[in-house]
Amino acid sequence: MNIEILTLADSVQQYDGKLVIVGTFNVISAPKLPHVVPEMVVACKVEFLKDEAGKHILELCIVNGQTKEPIIAPIKTETPSLDIKGDFLYLNFVTNINNTLFKDAGLYDVVMKVDDVEKVTHLRINAQ
Repeated sequence: MNIEILTLADSVQQYDGKLVIVGTFNVISAPKLPHVVPEMVVACKVEFLKDEAGKHILELCIVNGQTKEPIIAPIKTETPSLDIKGDFLYLNFVTNINNTLFKDAGLYDVVMKVDDVEKVTHLRINAQ
């Protein structure tokens, strides 16, 4: 399996298996700290190969890059049982995260795990 896309965005829509990602970002300028981000969306696209049929466990978390303190509780879910007809199957996972508190400026890790495969993207909180 391959996690092809992992990004933060302002808005994500799905239709006909397509992801429409608007306002992808990796930096937030906070007017003061601590800072609450009212809403953000995590978009993820995963490719499963034909020998990876069945169910898979997904886990999303955001942690402080320095202290590894969790910023949100891990979000865990399970895919439906995948019946892969052909060489591959793509699944999109979209998660809305609201009212996230960032106490400090710095680097944060957005981590998506699918079974034992992990992909990380970063979010930097800058103090203005």
